[in-house]
Amino acid sequence: MLVGIGCACQWLRFMKAAEGGFAGLDVMGRCALAAAPGAVLLFRSLAHVRSVGDFDRCWIGFRERFGVVWGQRLREQFNQAARHANWRVMLTWQGLRTQPGADQPNQDQQAAMLQALKALTKRFGESTNE
Repeated sequence: MLVGIGCACQWLRFMKAAEGGFAGLDVMGRCALAAAPGAVLLFRSLAHVRSVGDFDRCWIGFRERFGVVWGQRLREQFNQAARHANWRVMLTWQGLRTQPGADQPNQDQQAAMLQALKALTKRFGESTNE
């Protein structure tokens, strides 16, 4: 958002350069552009507060590489597989969550879920998953 504001301010300043009197717009645009990397680092550090397990690392890696369209498709496929396997979990955009009132999956179930996720990612051309 800051980059967009900065670029818009600079663009408006250059469009009206002959008229002059846009020093404030120029300063605001440059400040917005200068603050953008710091804001990204701040929000990124705040977003990674909880530890990420192997399953979530695999899911988030796929999601970031393939984007929302294929990420949503894979999420639907995994949730369908989880229903068939009677796993009381749901894959959300942020990662794997247990359903309300359900216990945490045991180690065997977690390993099976990770295996299922890796098998589904192979359908999308993913050959190496961590």
